[in-house]
Amino acid sequence: MGSAASSEPVEALPLLGRSWYRRGAGYWLRRVCLALIQLAVVAYMAGLGSYLFVHLSTGWGRWRPVATVILVGATAAAIGLGVREFLRRAASPPTPEDLRHKRARGLGLARAGQLPVILLGFVVLPVMAGYLLGAALPDIFTARTVNERGAWLDHERRQAAQARRRR
Repeated sequence: MGSAASSEPVEALPLLGRSWYRRGAGYWLRRVCLALIQLAVVAYMAGLGSYLFVHLSTGWGRWRPVATVILVGATAAAIGLGVREFLRRAASPPTPEDLRHKRARGLGLARAGQLPVILLGFVVLPVMAGYLLGAALPDIFTARTVNERGAWLDHERRQAAQARRRR
């Protein structure tokens, strides 16, 4: 599906397809579903992590309040880091080409040596949930996601380049 001004098709975005350009009912249905799924995942992680922490720390005696303060502090710091990551991505949104390159590279968590970090993350699920809350939640409530802004800027650049070539 191309725009009226161009015969060039609009780039498809992960999970949104090409619906981001026209922003019809299908687009908003996808955005609402994605927001609900992200919120459910964060809530599940936070709940599971809190449950595990409460049950694992019952025998800690006097150290339990100290561990609770440390966990709450780490979660607050993770929320701050997540917000910083969101602001960094919002300042220079990725183009569809960047997203394709990232997807082609794949997750590669085990190859990158990040598997131990992820396994350790299960121990501190509330902290991971806090990071996701800070990084993903602002994107849910913005008019355009970071990926959409990047695609829109890329689309405008291509339109300008095409107009210059026609002159």
